[in-house]
Amino acid sequence: MSNYFDLLLTNRPDLFQSISVFDSIIKTDHKSILVKSVGSHSDNVNNNQTVKQQHFKTVVFDQSPVTVNRLCDALKSYSWAGLLKAIENKTIDVDGAFAEFNYIINYFVKAFVPQHTVCIKSKDPAFVTPLIKHYLRKRNIALRRGLVEKGAALSKKINKLINEQRNTMLTKASTSNIKQLWSLLKCTDNWGKRLNLLSECGNAEDINKHFASVATDPNYNKDNIITELTRYISSSVNTAESEASYSPDFIATVLSRLRKTSTGSDGIPYWVFKAC
Repeated sequence: MSNYFDLLLTNRPDLFQSISVFDSIIKTDHKSILVKSVGSHSDNVNNNQTVKQQHFKTVVFDQSPVTVNRLCDALKSYSWAGLLKAIENKTIDVDGAFAEFNYIINYFVKAFVPQHTVCIKSKDPAFVTPLIKHYLRKRNIALRRGLVEKGAALSKKINKLINEQRNTMLTKASTSNIKQLWSLLKCTDNWGKRLNLLSECGNAEDINKHFASVATDPNYNKDNIITELTRYISSSVNTAESEASYSPDFIATVLSRLRKTSTGSDGIPYWVFKAC
């Protein structure tokens, strides 16, 4: 049976600007329908969303050696006796102790580390990080005030950070990082000029069949895997409670080896644990 498009009935055809039908890139029998009306509310919503996506505000911390040392001294002089005693006497549970610890760390970070809010726009190059954007603003302020030497020093620092960021981007570009490859491709001059080559890959159904054949494991058996997981979870050896004891030196070594990661839900930057 051949596929056909259902009728769209309306008594105001003047309100519809265009109607388009698209094939899905996933395995499905359905198609996507885009109906665009003239001056619709959705156009305004999309425009507002586009404007919001063009601006991204983030916070940059002053990680100068003086600031970090001051934060370390403040945390070192703080008395943790109250929290430790509550944990030993079991008057506070693990979640409560963790929340209290995060609250204290965040308090000291806000009190001793200057923070600056910067705005990243979609037109900014990919290598412009929030830190680079902050230094660019400082350099422009210095040049406007006639502080030529300070501006030159900041320019030198900015160029170094840009080179490091570019090297990092190229290092991370691999076949396993599709998102990074696409972002690098869009930065080239050839982006948008050779999209017609996609037509040689076939239609959506051909692409679906290709990836389905690549990603399908003929030896996969869901029932056997679930049975094995159930047996492992129910084993008394794996579910037995245990207590682990770690020395302060071991914890310090682990924290010193932390890699640069995004801030989690606790709001504490990685470098606080690494440096303090």
